[in-house]
Amino acid sequence: KSFLNVNLEFLTNDYQPDSGIPIVNGQIADVPRKQNYQSPLDTSEQDVYRIRLDYETQVNESFTLRNKFYLNDLQWGSKGTLINGTFDHPLAGSLVIRTLPNLDDHQKFLGNQTEALFKVSTGSIEHQLLAGLELGHYADDFTLDVSLLPLISLHNPIDTTTEPLQPIPGQSLAGDARSIVIAPYLIDQIDLSDQWKIYAGGRLDHIDFEDKILGTNRNDTKFSPMAGITFSPKSSISLYANAGHAFAP
Repeated sequence: KSFLNVNLEFLTNDYQPDSGIPIVNGQIADVPRKQNYQSPLDTSEQDVYRIRLDYETQVNESFTLRNKFYLNDLQWGSKGTLINGTFDHPLAGSLVIRTLPNLDDHQKFLGNQTEALFKVSTGSIEHQLLAGLELGHYADDFTLDVSLLPLISLHNPIDTTTEPLQPIPGQSLAGDARSIVIAPYLIDQIDLSDQWKIYAGGRLDHIDFEDKILGTNRNDTKFSPMAGITFSPKSSISLYANAGHAFAP
Protein backbone atom coordinates (compact mmCIF):
# COMPACT_ATOMS: atom_id res chain seq x y z
CA LYS A 1 0.00 0.00 0.00
CA SER A 2 1.06 3.58 -0.67
CA PHE A 3 -0.01 7.07 0.26
CA LEU A 4 0.90 10.65 -0.68
CA ASN A 5 0.35 13.76 1.49
CA VAL A 6 0.57 17.22 -0.07
CA ASN A 7 0.88 20.27 2.23
CA LEU A 8 0.81 23.86 0.99
CA GLU A 9 1.07 26.93 3.21
CA PHE A 10 1.21 30.66 2.56
CA LEU A 11 1.79 33.20 5.32
CA THR A 12 1.88 36.97 4.99
CA ASN A 13 2.81 39.32 7.81
CA ASP A 14 2.63 43.12 7.61
CA TYR A 15 3.23 45.33 10.65
CA GLN A 16 5.09 48.37 11.99
CA PRO A 17 7.96 47.56 14.38
CA ASP A 18 8.47 49.51 17.61
CA SER A 19 11.84 49.72 19.37
CA GLY A 20 10.31 51.01 22.60
CA ILE A 21 11.46 53.67 25.08
CA PRO A 22 14.98 55.18 25.22
CA ILE A 23 17.40 54.36 28.04
CA VAL A 24 18.74 57.38 29.93
CA ASN A 25 21.57 56.91 32.46
CA GLY A 26 20.95 53.17 32.59
CA GLN A 27 17.20 53.48 33.22
CA ILE A 28 14.05 53.66 31.11
CA ALA A 29 13.29 57.32 30.38
CA ASP A 30 10.60 58.96 32.49
CA VAL A 31 8.14 59.40 29.63
CA PRO A 32 4.66 57.99 28.90
CA ARG A 33 4.87 54.30 28.06
CA LYS A 34 2.96 54.90 24.82
CA GLN A 35 5.43 57.54 23.63
CA ASN A 36 6.39 56.84 20.01
CA TYR A 37 9.90 57.43 18.65
CA GLN A 38 9.46 55.55 15.37
CA SER A 39 9.76 57.09 11.92
CA PRO A 40 6.85 57.13 9.43
CA LEU A 41 8.94 54.87 7.14
CA ASP A 42 8.86 51.92 9.55
CA THR A 43 7.44 48.75 8.09
CA SER A 44 7.99 45.00 8.05
CA GLU A 45 6.53 42.79 5.32
CA GLN A 46 7.04 39.03 5.18
CA ASP A 47 5.76 36.50 2.65
CA VAL A 48 6.40 32.83 3.43
CA TYR A 49 5.67 29.89 1.13
CA ARG A 50 5.94 26.27 2.26
CA ILE A 51 5.46 23.13 0.19
CA ARG A 52 5.86 19.56 1.45
CA LEU A 53 5.26 16.22 -0.24
CA ASP A 54 5.30 13.03 1.87
CA TYR A 55 5.23 9.70 0.05
CA GLU A 56 5.37 6.22 1.59
CA THR A 57 4.98 2.80 0.07
CA GLN A 58 5.11 -0.59 1.76
CA VAL A 59 6.64 -2.92 -0.82
CA ASN A 60 6.19 -5.95 1.43
CA GLU A 61 6.18 -6.81 5.14
CA SER A 62 9.96 -6.44 5.28
CA PHE A 63 10.57 -3.32 3.17
CA THR A 64 9.11 0.20 3.40
CA LEU A 65 10.21 3.19 1.33
CA ARG A 66 9.59 6.83 2.34
CA ASN A 67 10.36 10.14 0.65
CA LYS A 68 9.89 13.72 1.88
CA PHE A 69 10.30 16.76 -0.35
CA TYR A 70 10.11 20.28 1.09
CA LEU A 71 10.47 23.85 -0.14
CA ASN A 72 10.46 26.93 2.10
CA ASP A 73 10.67 30.44 0.66
CA LEU A 74 10.85 33.69 2.69
CA GLN A 75 10.82 37.22 1.29
CA TRP A 76 11.29 39.91 3.93
CA GLY A 77 11.48 43.65 3.55
CA SER A 78 11.93 45.64 6.75
CA LYS A 79 12.61 49.20 7.91
CA GLY A 80 12.64 49.60 11.68
CA THR A 81 13.84 52.58 13.72
CA LEU A 82 16.54 51.81 16.28
CA ILE A 83 17.20 54.05 19.29
CA ASN A 84 20.95 54.58 19.64
CA GLY A 85 21.05 56.82 22.71
CA THR A 86 20.22 60.27 24.06
CA PHE A 87 22.11 63.47 24.82
CA ASP A 88 21.32 66.87 26.29
CA HIS A 89 21.39 69.97 24.08
CA PRO A 90 21.66 73.38 25.81
CA LEU A 91 18.86 74.83 23.68
CA ALA A 92 16.75 71.88 22.50
CA GLY A 93 16.81 69.80 25.70
CA SER A 94 17.10 66.02 25.67
CA LEU A 95 17.38 64.58 22.16
CA VAL A 96 17.15 61.01 20.92
CA ILE A 97 19.63 59.60 18.38
CA ARG A 98 18.01 57.19 15.91
CA THR A 99 19.01 55.11 12.91
CA LEU A 100 16.92 53.27 10.32
CA PRO A 101 18.15 49.83 9.14
CA ASN A 102 16.73 48.85 5.74
CA LEU A 103 16.70 45.07 5.16
CA ASP A 104 15.85 43.31 1.90
CA ASP A 105 16.16 39.55 2.46
CA HIS A 106 15.26 36.48 0.39
CA GLN A 107 15.80 33.03 1.90
CA LYS A 108 15.10 29.67 0.28
CA PHE A 109 15.40 26.11 1.56
CA LEU A 110 15.00 23.16 -0.80
CA GLY A 111 15.43 19.63 0.48
CA ASN A 112 14.66 15.97 -0.02
CA GLN A 113 14.87 13.05 2.41
CA THR A 114 14.69 9.43 1.27
CA GLU A 115 14.47 6.55 3.76
CA ALA A 116 14.34 2.77 3.43
CA LEU A 117 13.22 0.61 6.36
CA PHE A 118 14.23 -3.06 6.34
CA LYS A 119 13.10 -5.78 8.74
CA VAL A 120 15.44 -8.77 8.80
CA SER A 121 16.18 -11.66 11.16
CA THR A 122 19.48 -13.30 12.04
CA GLY A 123 18.50 -16.37 14.00
CA SER A 124 16.46 -15.32 17.03
CA ILE A 125 17.59 -11.67 16.73
CA GLU A 126 15.44 -9.23 14.73
CA HIS A 127 16.73 -6.06 13.10
CA GLN A 128 14.88 -2.94 11.99
CA LEU A 129 17.40 -1.18 9.79
CA LEU A 130 16.76 2.42 8.73
CA ALA A 131 18.91 3.82 5.91
CA GLY A 132 18.44 7.34 4.64
CA LEU A 133 19.86 10.17 2.61
CA GLU A 134 19.05 13.85 3.13
CA LEU A 135 19.91 16.51 0.56
CA GLY A 136 19.47 20.21 1.31
CA HIS A 137 20.10 23.51 -0.45
CA TYR A 138 19.98 26.69 1.66
CA ALA A 139 20.20 30.15 0.07
CA ASP A 140 20.19 33.62 1.61
CA ASP A 141 20.45 36.78 -0.53
CA PHE A 142 20.21 40.04 1.41
CA THR A 143 21.19 43.69 1.59
CA LEU A 144 21.19 45.79 4.76
CA ASP A 145 21.69 49.56 4.76
CA VAL A 146 21.63 51.87 7.81
CA SER A 147 20.60 55.53 7.57
CA LEU A 148 20.72 58.29 10.16
CA LEU A 149 17.32 59.72 11.12
CA PRO A 150 16.71 63.31 12.26
CA LEU A 151 17.16 63.95 15.97
CA ILE A 152 13.92 63.90 17.95
CA SER A 153 12.91 65.37 21.31
CA LEU A 154 12.78 62.92 24.21
CA HIS A 155 9.78 64.58 25.87
CA ASN A 156 7.99 65.99 22.82
CA PRO A 157 8.85 63.72 19.87
CA ILE A 158 7.83 65.27 16.55
CA ASP A 159 9.23 63.39 13.57
CA THR A 160 10.58 65.35 10.60
CA THR A 161 11.85 62.44 8.49
CA THR A 162 11.69 62.89 4.72
CA GLU A 163 12.94 60.71 1.89
CA PRO A 164 15.36 59.97 0.40
CA LEU A 165 17.67 58.95 3.25
CA GLN A 166 21.37 58.45 2.61
CA PRO A 167 22.98 55.26 3.98
CA ILE A 168 25.76 55.79 6.52
CA PRO A 169 29.11 55.02 4.84
CA GLY A 170 30.70 51.80 6.03
CA GLN A 171 27.53 50.50 7.71
CA SER A 172 26.03 48.55 4.79
CA LEU A 173 26.09 44.77 4.62
CA ALA A 174 25.24 42.30 1.87
CA GLY A 175 25.31 38.56 1.41
CA ASP A 176 24.65 36.02 -1.30
CA ALA A 177 25.26 32.73 0.49
CA ARG A 178 24.31 29.17 -0.24
CA SER A 179 24.90 25.90 1.59
CA ILE A 180 24.61 22.40 0.18
CA VAL A 181 24.15 19.56 2.66
CA ILE A 182 24.59 15.86 1.82
CA ALA A 183 23.87 13.57 4.76
CA PRO A 184 23.57 9.76 4.66
CA TYR A 185 22.55 8.03 7.89
CA LEU A 186 22.03 4.50 9.18
CA ILE A 187 20.31 3.29 12.36
CA ASP A 188 19.78 -0.30 13.47
CA GLN A 189 17.23 -1.34 16.10
CA ILE A 190 18.16 -4.79 17.36
CA ASP A 191 15.51 -6.79 19.24
CA LEU A 192 17.49 -9.18 21.41
CA SER A 193 14.32 -10.41 23.16
CA ASP A 194 10.89 -9.17 24.17
CA GLN A 195 12.52 -7.28 27.04
CA TRP A 196 15.77 -5.98 25.56
CA LYS A 197 16.35 -3.72 22.54
CA ILE A 198 19.48 -1.84 21.55
CA TYR A 199 19.98 0.94 19.00
CA ALA A 200 23.08 2.02 17.18
CA GLY A 201 23.76 4.25 14.22
CA GLY A 202 24.98 7.59 12.99
CA ARG A 203 24.73 10.37 10.44
CA LEU A 204 27.50 11.79 8.26
CA ASP A 205 27.00 15.44 7.24
CA HIS A 206 28.95 17.10 4.47
CA ILE A 207 28.35 20.86 4.14
CA ASP A 208 29.58 22.98 1.25
CA PHE A 209 29.20 26.72 2.02
CA GLU A 210 29.84 29.66 -0.31
CA ASP A 211 29.20 33.40 -0.05
CA LYS A 212 29.79 35.07 -3.42
CA ILE A 213 29.85 38.63 -2.09
CA LEU A 214 32.23 37.98 0.81
CA GLY A 215 34.29 35.50 -1.23
CA THR A 216 33.98 32.83 1.49
CA ASN A 217 34.18 29.10 0.78
CA ARG A 218 34.02 26.41 3.45
CA ASN A 219 33.68 22.63 3.49
CA ASP A 220 32.94 20.63 6.61
CA THR A 221 32.35 16.92 7.21
CA LYS A 222 31.17 15.61 10.56
CA PHE A 223 29.95 12.25 11.88
CA SER A 224 27.23 12.17 14.56
CA PRO A 225 26.94 8.82 16.38
CA MET A 226 24.06 7.63 18.55
CA ALA A 227 23.31 4.56 20.67
CA GLY A 228 20.63 3.45 23.10
CA ILE A 229 19.15 0.59 25.06
CA THR A 230 15.60 -0.21 26.19
CA PHE A 231 14.49 -2.66 28.87
CA SER A 232 10.80 -3.62 29.15
CA PRO A 233 10.17 -5.86 32.18
CA LYS A 234 6.46 -5.87 31.23
CA SER A 235 4.40 -4.52 28.33
CA SER A 236 3.34 -1.41 30.30
CA ILE A 237 6.84 -0.40 31.47
CA SER A 238 9.95 0.63 29.50
CA LEU A 239 13.25 1.85 30.88
CA TYR A 240 15.67 3.39 28.43
CA ALA A 241 18.95 5.26 28.06
CA ASN A 242 20.22 7.09 24.99
CA ALA A 243 23.46 8.84 24.11
CA GLY A 244 24.51 10.75 21.05
CA HIS A 245 26.68 13.52 19.66
CA ALA A 246 25.48 16.14 17.21
CA PHE A 247 26.47 19.54 15.86
CA ALA A 248 24.88 22.57 14.22
CA PRO A 249 26.41 23.25 10.80
